[in-house]
Amino acid sequence: MTSPEQYSAYDASNPATAPEDLARIAEHRGDLRALVAGNPGTPPEVLRWLGSLGDVAVDSALRRRDSGGFAAPSGSPGPAGSAGSAPAAGAPWGRPVGGPP
Repeated sequence: MTSPEQYSAYDASNPATAPEDLARIAEHRGDLRALVAGNPGTPPEVLRWLGSLGDVAVDSALRRRDSGGFAAPSGSPGPAGSAGSAPAAGAPWGRPVGGPP
């Protein structure tokens, strides 16, 4: 299993990224949440959770997604540059943050 700090912007925005990986990215990488919000492969329950956070960048990405105006960044996959912010108070799929998958 990939550790959260190894996910990159490419992973967060790539429509081919597995839905469970997108959920992990959203949960653990606050710096990549806006990209996950714009990813067409992001599961609806994760989108609902992201929308409940009150994050301005995420909300903007969700609006762009709804209007069809979100464009994923180009580039090749690579290691993430930073660990991002701490996990949110609850996971998008109803289990506690840091709990078993």
